[in-house]
Amino acid sequence: MPTRPLGDDDLADEIELYGAVVVAASAKEGELSPQEIDDALGVPGARPEARAPARQRRDEGAGGASRVP
Repeated sequence: MPTRPLGDDDLADEIELYGAVVVAASAKEGELSPQEIDDALGVPGARPEARAPARQRRDEGAGGASRVP
């Protein structure tokens, strides 16, 4: 399946998610568990109280509505 080029919004989303993982990793000694990575990324089904700050900022920055189609 051919892929489309990434646009600015796509790249910004990737950078925010990567940043959320970097922040989570820097706050912990040792490796992150898969659950901690899911928490940092705001993966559905992860603990709600651990929702990723980057995901919240992205949602709020889009006027309260998620930019994800």
